Amino acid sequence: MRRRARAAWAAILLAASAGGAAAQSGRALYQGHAPFAAGREATANRLPPAHAACANCHGADAAGRREGGVVAPPLGWAALTRPGQGAGAYAEAAALRAAVTHGIGRDGRSLDPAMPRYRLEAGEWAALLDYLRIAGTPADRPPGVAADHVALGTVLPLSGRAAATGAAVLAGLEAGLAEARVHGRRLVLQAVDGASLGTVPAVRRLLARPVFALLGGIWPEDAAAEALLAEARVAHIGSLLTRAREDATGAWAVDLLAPLSAQQATLAAALRHCPAEPRLGLLVAPVEAGGPGTTWLADPAGLMQAVGAAGPAGCLGTSLAGAARIDGRRLPAGWRWQVVLPFPAALLEGEGAARPDPWRRLGFAAARLAVETLAQAGLVLTERAPLAALPAHLEPWPGAALHFGPRRRQGWDPGLIELSAPAPATDAVAPPTPEGG
Repeated sequence: MRRRARAAWAAILLAASAGGAAAQSGRALYQGHAPFAAGREATANRLPPAHAACANCHGADAAGRREGGVVAPPLGWAALTRPGQGAGAYAEAAALRAAVTHGIGRDGRSLDPAMPRYRLEAGEWAALLDYLRIAGTPADRPPGVAADHVALGTVLPLSGRAAATGAAVLAGLEAGLAEARVHGRRLVLQAVDGASLGTVPAVRRLLARPVFALLGGIWPEDAAAEALLAEARVAHIGSLLTRAREDATGAWAVDLLAPLSAQQATLAAALRHCPAEPRLGLLVAPVEAGGPGTTWLADPAGLMQAVGAAGPAGCLGTSLAGAARIDGRRLPAGWRWQVVLPFPAALLEGEGAARPDPWRRLGFAAARLAVETLAQAGLVLTERAPLAALPAHLEPWPGAALHFGPRRRQGWDPGLIELSAPAPATDAVAPPTPEGG
């Protein structure tokens, strides 16, 4: 009898080796990307579908976890088919299914009550069994990951009035990924024009290819696009979106640029310490009324009228985008002009006589961040692996170190420069407008 059981187990193994499609279906169930057919009724304690995924307790890599005093054992095939936890191996498929559906573990022992008891359809069980055979191994690949490459995507304004910005970022991305191999895999970038297609259709096109992650994308802040990426469990690494606030970065995004609220605070502090008066600022983000020492205006034309009426000296503050809307030739020579940046000032520093191209440098920084996170994530990738592997410190460009932490999802703090009148042209570095993508 035991010999027949082992023969049946071997037959299942052979069948699983050819079951690529079934394994992917099993992976979706295990990781929580697809709900069990019975919904809440799939578990005896009627867990919501989002909480019924095996990965929630046993880990996305099936390596097992300990949480709240409860040990969720590893579910990798090697762990299941050898003795462990002071008991024998799961000798046949029926024994493993009994553990999942009835809580009967190795050698007939009862599993911890915290382990849900699942009601599975035959196809679901077969798919899970196929997936468990490869879970946590190099063959366990999320969409966009192959044995020899990782497919990455970006959405940029490659047409319209911001096309030059998009082209510069794309050139930087390509330079940062050039000849990069991470754990033996090439990094293959696919770019889609968000200006011509629209952000959501462009994201959908990339997801259909599919891609493992997005990087360095630029588009007007769009909740629908962010929700689409989150639903597909695709991370956006090194995004070049400028958020309104720090807490606006979604769970599946990692930004490079400082949010508008941080830029406003930096600019306000700089103007407070400016010795000349009056102090006039172009609003970057809303501020509380009655702030001391600085008059804030929302309209560039009104700001310049106030400058003209104020006299020959004073302090002016704008964002980088705001600077592009100011005619520096109208600024009296006695005025100091502070400009807050969404990135370190080092990205604007020239190289000899060459005029710097900060957008290309931003693309390069996003690419280097992607390379670093993929390297730290390891050979066996899961969808959240790049987010979990964010470096605490990375300097993709001299003087422009990125910093990340458990509660920090924007890599850079605001930078600050001082311009002299007449102002240099800033169109090349002003963020693209929504109309430009």
